[in-house]
Amino acid sequence: MKRIKTLFIANIFPPMGGSGVQRSTKFVKYFGEFGIEPVVLTRECNLAQDVTLFEDVPNDTKIIRTKAYDFTEWKKPFDLFGKVIARKILVPDADYIWYKKTLEQAIQIIEEEGIECIYSTSYPYSDHLLARDIKRRFPNIPWVADFRDEWSMNPYIIDKNYSQRRMQKEKVMEESVAKECDYFIANTRIMHENFLNMYPFLKNKSTIITNGFDEDDFWHVDKTYKRQKRFRIVHPGVIYGNRKVDKILKATKELIDEKVIDIKDIEFKFIGQIKKEAILEEGKRFGLDKVMTCPGYMSHKDTITELNRAEVLLLILREGEGGKNIAPGKIYEYINSNRPILALAPKDGVAAEIVEKTETGIVCETTNVAQIKSGLERLYMNWKKNEFHIRPNYAIINNYSRKTLTQRLSEVIRTIVEQ
Repeated sequence: MKRIKTLFIANIFPPMGGSGVQRSTKFVKYFGEFGIEPVVLTRECNLAQDVTLFEDVPNDTKIIRTKAYDFTEWKKPFDLFGKVIARKILVPDADYIWYKKTLEQAIQIIEEEGIECIYSTSYPYSDHLLARDIKRRFPNIPWVADFRDEWSMNPYIIDKNYSQRRMQKEKVMEESVAKECDYFIANTRIMHENFLNMYPFLKNKSTIITNGFDEDDFWHVDKTYKRQKRFRIVHPGVIYGNRKVDKILKATKELIDEKVIDIKDIEFKFIGQIKKEAILEEGKRFGLDKVMTCPGYMSHKDTITELNRAEVLLLILREGEGGKNIAPGKIYEYINSNRPILALAPKDGVAAEIVEKTETGIVCETTNVAQIKSGLERLYMNWKKNEFHIRPNYAIINNYSRKTLTQRLSEVIRTIVEQ
């Protein structure tokens, strides 16, 4: 099989931690098995780090790091000013300067490495602008644009209430990426539908490649269910914007008051870079702060261990518009954990569809406290009786393995290079 040398543009890459890094890391991990040779172009990393992620990056992977130009990393007393520049002035995102400063080096890489394909992934969207400008210099090299998240229709961007002028500018950028790329990938079904509605010309040059799970990440845990001493509800990852904990806490408090749940049984564990004080303050409002822990950021490996120690895996999607479009990366590890999911999500959304098709949990409307109470009570009673009620459908779950998804991306790359 002929190996295809691919410039892999991923601003977010190990040792940078967080959920966004997983997709890129796993593609790079498995590319070699399908004849793709990535040359990774990324930035220097001075942010939250998870060096364990390097275990997934093959030793012979060529990684080129350029200066980050990250204004959010400015030290006090200039930190606030740096964040204003990054979030309010730079368009489309804080990595615009990185993209501009990296362009000439990227062109040099193309010439020196014999690159046959360009791949870019967002967020940040500046990754795609960098790929677009490279494509303009090398029009015969095919380019794959991969969207982990939406852009102009991203509900979190809409929440920022940017000026109409800025949003129009970003829309022009987005359209240029959609038009000029040779192939377009969306992360979810609804995201793909939204892009097709905006840009019908994508119909014959686009597909869906979701996030997924890597079975190798579970080697150190025994997925066989073993009842824990406490009814532990675990939520890894960020909680911000319209993702709120108040509904699950309210439902829990009402079940305690109704003597359905014994507060001595229950434990909430919120893992990750979250506003610990705000979460605990919300817990205090419902008298639950004493049964809540917020251990902070954990390595990906340790997070998988915590999933294995859970009785319930909690998924909270944003309230209001846009929630149905989202399937957080954690949901794919949830469905492979053999633990029940309690999903607070729109019932007509992507996340609900995944949970229901894989038969891995209960879906409750995000703001419907009565539904959440019912779902939580059912899971708690099963725990009390030591009954494990989910029967995961692995015929469907296995479609979300990282190796399978990398094979699909590799086939896209090979097709557009060889056509």
